[in-house]
Amino acid sequence: MPLHSPVRCNSARRSLRRTAVSALLALAVLAGIPGTAAAVPPPVPPNPGDSQLAAANADARAKANAVDKLAEQLASAQAQLDQIHQQLGLTKELANKALVDLTAAQDAVAAAAAAQVQAQAEVISANAAAAEAEQQAARFIVSSFQNGSTVSVFNAYLGSTGPQDLLDRSALLNAVSGSKLDMMKLLDHTRRESETAHSAARNTKTRADAAATQATTAKHAADQATQAVMQTQQAQTARAKQLETQRNLAQFALDSARQSVAGLQGQRLAFDQWDAQRRANAATSATSAAAAARAQILAAGGALGSAPASAAAQTVIKRTATQLGITYAWGGGNKNGPTLGVRDGGEADTFGDYNKIGFDCSGLMMYGFAGIGASLPHYAGYQYTSGRQFPLSQIQPGDMIFYGLSGIHHVALYIGDSKMIEAPQSGDIVKVSAVRYDDLIPNATRLT
Repeated sequence: MPLHSPVRCNSARRSLRRTAVSALLALAVLAGIPGTAAAVPPPVPPNPGDSQLAAANADARAKANAVDKLAEQLASAQAQLDQIHQQLGLTKELANKALVDLTAAQDAVAAAAAAQVQAQAEVISANAAAAEAEQQAARFIVSSFQNGSTVSVFNAYLGSTGPQDLLDRSALLNAVSGSKLDMMKLLDHTRRESETAHSAARNTKTRADAAATQATTAKHAADQATQAVMQTQQAQTARAKQLETQRNLAQFALDSARQSVAGLQGQRLAFDQWDAQRRANAATSATSAAAAARAQILAAGGALGSAPASAAAQTVIKRTATQLGITYAWGGGNKNGPTLGVRDGGEADTFGDYNKIGFDCSGLMMYGFAGIGASLPHYAGYQYTSGRQFPLSQIQPGDMIFYGLSGIHHVALYIGDSKMIEAPQSGDIVKVSAVRYDDLIPNATRLT
């Protein structure tokens, strides 16, 4: 496995962060097409970052959890409301029962009062009859005593005040003669029975009043219980409505969050499709540019421009130029040509370099300098010290130039006319580029 992993050939990685407009214009310049003649590219579609997508998804999950919790609370509130409704039905029935019992008790009180009045009237009537009978008996006895022990019917008739009195006198004569005033006993018995009936009626009235009082108390308690349950039902109904409103608002927020996530995902998809097309277009343009550059280099005999180049340098340049257009593969390439890339556990893996056959920057130098018998390690840092070093002011075609002022991470082959051949980065190809002076090491390495 190549050992240049500590210093990736990624000096051109910054170009991925440039806009598509800059990339296309650079390709147009490289291909020799005037920038003013190029068609204006479409605007770059928005590309939501992973953190933005993650935040949107997290927000949607949080809102979904809130909706679930409110739905559970609403279901619990509805269940409690159902129980309260059942309880209210029972209390209403108990209130109805109390009303029926109260009505019956009130009817009983009225009946007892009427019976008491009737009994009182009977007592008064019986007492009056008994008093009248006693007076008649007394008058009869006085009359009998005055006229002798026997009172004739004739005398009874003479003393009568009317037909009824005559009948009463006759009955009294019969009673006195037959049973020694048994009628007096009967009247007294009737009076006592009337008084007993009156006492019973009074007791019945007392019990009816007590029952009515109890029924009134029960009716009041039942009404209070019903009112309390109704108030509880109203409060629970309000609570359920509040939870339902909160649930609906939370559901609306969740729907909005999900739409936001879907929108961001749609933007990402649109950008990926646009970027894939851009990469395809760039690859086509780069391949064409690489072919043109290869032809130009070979036609020029190796070096570009008027700078002198040794035969060895021309050999290295022409050999390296034969690989223009070959795919970049991290860890790929050796003195014999392109090879399968290796995994880096990071960015190169995302490009699938381990499944590509190509070169990385130091692998390309190994292949180019193998043409003059030079054996280079697969590590840009070691390649920097593999030959003589000269200031950039003395640079010649065939020299290696390096990037990484804080640690070498990229190497390219200078071919003259401020141009270089390089294998820049994952997703790119071996190509001719203008020399970049940002982060450029001030010395070049010469093996030719």
